[in-house]
Amino acid sequence: MIQWKNILKPNSNFLIFIFGSIFIFFILYWLFFVLTPNIKNTKSEKQIDSLSVMIKGIEKKQIFLNDKIQNFNKEINSVEMKIEQIKFNKNIIKEIYYEKINSIDTYNDVKIDSFFTNRYSDYRTR
Repeated sequence: MIQWKNILKPNSNFLIFIFGSIFIFFILYWLFFVLTPNIKNTKSEKQIDSLSVMIKGIEKKQIFLNDKIQNFNKEINSVEMKIEQIKFNKNIIKEIYYEKINSIDTYNDVKIDSFFTNRYSDYRTR
């Protein structure tokens, strides 16, 4: 027959340490998880819910503002294209008049006279 005295005596300090550690673990578990009250803070939950509603409202406004911004950007692009077209037409007109101005140097007296006659014919009839 096995005598427990002979088995437990040399390992008694180790066994006491193991059982003591397990006992302390269960006491700590019991203190932290069983005795700790499970309190729900309804005031905080209400604040969180109201903030969530506010955030959803702000997100809707943001979507609306993003749509407006996109429309304004489209209008800006349209106006910029018109400005570029006007600049292009201005350059063409500038080149035409530049050619006319430079061609005056080659005119003789008859051509200069007809040029001014044609140009100011409305003023002469008055």
